[in-house]
Amino acid sequence: VLEAVDLLATASTVMREKMVEGIEANGDRAQWLLEQNVIIITALVPIIGYDKSAEVAKKAFAEGRGVREVALELGVLPEDELNAALDLRPMTEGGVVG
Repeated sequence: VLEAVDLLATASTVMREKMVEGIEANGDRAQWLLEQNVIIITALVPIIGYDKSAEVAKKAFAEGRGVREVALELGVLPEDELNAALDLRPMTEGGVVG
């Protein structure tokens, strides 16, 4: 058992040194990936309703486009309200948004 623990400890150290140290997040790429993920439609459900949200989500997914882009195209909200509703920062801070 002690050998296994020692092996795991060594493997963890090597993994940290060779794989984890020096990793930096690409904020622009992360932002883009989040914007393209249809899951952000959940932020619009309380504002525009389930049916309209589903329409936006289905179109965005089918066409490989972002929710914000499709929602603007369909005119579900004015751009400033849409941008406020889809602001990703409050969604990462926990609690109830709005």
